[in-house]
This record gives sequence, C-alpha cells and structure tokens, in this order.
Amino acid sequence: MAVEDASYKKALEALAKKRGWSFKVEYYDRVKDYVKYRKMDELFVETPESCLVSCMRVWTALKYACNALNRQTDKSLFDLKGVRLKDDAIKELIDEAVEKVIESASGDRDDEEERGGDC
Repeated sequence: MAVEDASYKKALEALAKKRGWSFKVEYYDRVKDYVKYRKMDELFVETPESCLVSCMRVWTALKYACNALNRQTDKSLFDLKGVRLKDDAIKELIDEAVEKVIESASGDRDDEEERGGDC
C-alpha cells in the first residue's frame, strides 16, 4: 500500500502490527514510478498486475540463488533447471551472497567439529 500522509502511514503500520498483518506501507511519491497503484479512498493499493510482476522477479531471483548454491557447492541441493537473470548487477549480488552463506555454513560446521559435535 502507499499513502501520501505521514500520519496515515504511521496509523496503518501500527494497525498492521497490532493485527499481525504483513504488508508494507510506502509513500506514494517514492514508489509511483516503478510500482503501479490504484487509488482507493485515501489509499494507493498495488494493482494485481504490478504485484504479479514483482513476485515473478523475486521468484526468479530466488531460483537463480538456488542454482548458484548448486553450482558453488557442486551438489544438486535444489532440483531446478537453468534460470537466467538479465541484470548482471543482481546476478553478482546474489552470487556474492551465496558465497557468504556457504562460507558461513562451512565456518559453523568447522566450529561445531572443533567442539566435538556433529553437524
């Protein structure tokens, strides 16, 4: 959702937190150029089409990350076919993040083995 008024944003965020709802409230002026919204009373609600496009981008990035884990571990951890991302900057960020996850997991395993536990 998006709003134009700061107090309205605060009130919506408080209500969502109180009710356990999960949604993001943005300022319309900040997101209107890259997310399509439909105005409903004083709210701007993301259109289903825009939401679908956003979800597909996230899903593609997640699939790319799973493939990167497969590549970097030389294992078939995830049963996915090749996924292509067009944005080289995003690919680089995901590859770096996957590398850090693998390093962290290896370090945790080494620490556990030093303590004599199984991992």
